[in-house]
Amino acid sequence: MKKRVKGLLAFWLCMLMLFGSSMAVFANEYDLFNINKGDIFVTGDVIDADGSSGGVYYVDFEEEVNLGGGKHNVKDGTWKCIERTEVAGYPKLFLKAVATGENMGETAQEPSKSARYTCDHDMQYEIYRKPTEEVDGLWRYGCTKCTHTEGFVPICGMGAFFERAINTINGAEVNGTVTIATPKWMSFNKDVYDALAARPDVTVNVHFRYQGQFYAVTIPAGTDMTPYLTEDGYCGFLKLAALFGVTAIQTEE
Repeated sequence: MKKRVKGLLAFWLCMLMLFGSSMAVFANEYDLFNINKGDIFVTGDVIDADGSSGGVYYVDFEEEVNLGGGKHNVKDGTWKCIERTEVAGYPKLFLKAVATGENMGETAQEPSKSARYTCDHDMQYEIYRKPTEEVDGLWRYGCTKCTHTEGFVPICGMGAFFERAINTINGAEVNGTVTIATPKWMSFNKDVYDALAARPDVTVNVHFRYQGQFYAVTIPAGTDMTPYLTEDGYCGFLKLAALFGVTAIQTEE
């Protein structure tokens, strides 16, 4: 019996050394369609709003901020679904930050406004969701010490496309040809054309979709694109097609 007790104590001490005084809570991913009023989410949990036109709204007192589609990470605290409605059959969720250890049941009291503002807020902008070519990102303006958030600012996803184009050009072999493909009708900005000017040995094939059809246009190596840029430093794919010719190609996945 003593050996068994010693073994259990040794196991428990090992767990304390590995995980600390409390067991680790592993993050989960939740689909928007399966979330109900009263559900609780903790730091690290992911709320997946892809494919829903309803959306996710973060509530800070009376203000509602639309977080949009995509996946949302719960950061630095506990969120609770305080309301769920539907828009054209799609769920629309309203989430609110709550004090850790409180509001875990439907009958629990909401923390007072004064209790939520005892933090000496350090308000800064931070990236809440990184932009991708498919989904715009979000800047969060809020406290770095607690969950207080005053707003979100979109980050255009085109920047991710420009970055990929620049990296593709920079990484081209000497006197090489690269292909930059997108399922959208877009433009290159001045940064992309500057990267191309720095690599006059590179030929660029651009594949894009316009009105349901994919097209290919080639920018010859050594082409000076400066005269064709707009005042804002852009030159769109249709302009490239007018300059260099275009060919219809098979739809790309």
